[in-house]
Order: sequence, then C-alpha cells, then structure tokens
Amino acid sequence: MIMMMMMLMIQILQSIFGTAKLLRKLEEKMKLEASKELALSCQVSLGSPSADVQWYCNGKKILSDEKYNITTEGDTMKLTIKECEATDSATYRCDVINKLGEVQTECCVQVLRAFRFFIDI
Repeated sequence: MIMMMMMLMIQILQSIFGTAKLLRKLEEKMKLEASKELALSCQVSLGSPSADVQWYCNGKKILSDEKYNITTEGDTMKLTIKECEATDSATYRCDVINKLGEVQTECCVQVLRAFRFFIDI
C-alpha cells in the first residue's frame, strides 16, 4: 500500500514538474579529419526543477578548458572540441539530470588521420 502511494506521488510530481526530455539527440556516429573542430549538440527540455547538464568522454566527465568548450544556448547543449586529434576518437555523452529523472544521448566520434602527400621534383 505504501509503495503504491509513493508511485502515485511520483507520477503526480512528474506531471506537475517534469523530467528533462530530449527534443533532438546527438548524431549516433560522426567522422572528421584530424585538426578540424568538432561541434556536438543536442536539444533538451530542461524540465522543472531545472536540470544539470554534464558531458562525458568514454565515461570521464569533461570540463570546459582550452580544448573543450561547453555551452548552453536556450534549450541547445553544445560541446565543441578544438583541433581534434586521432586520440579524440571516443564515445561522447550528454547527461541532463534533475531531481525527477535523467536523460542522456551519445555519439561515437572517429577522428581520421590527415594524410599528406609529398612529391619529389
């Protein structure tokens, strides 16, 4: 009986407030040449209470620095990686979390080595 009441309470809270929802996921797979800039973005409804957005590379949390730029513009969450290298090939994930739930989306990125051809004259 108590469990049923708790489940009903959760449903009521979710209908009043709401969990974050994905409006547009990250692309599933992306390829790009080394030394290029990569921009990953997804669109979310943050829900209420407001949600926290976190980015991960192969499960390790990413923080904004000189290589990674994390921005939020309205309902668009964006991760920009400057001058990608082959070592940036990984699975990137965006988590959007509030007290009522969590949504996530991920993208597998492959950075291709740039080939240079030299011609002897």
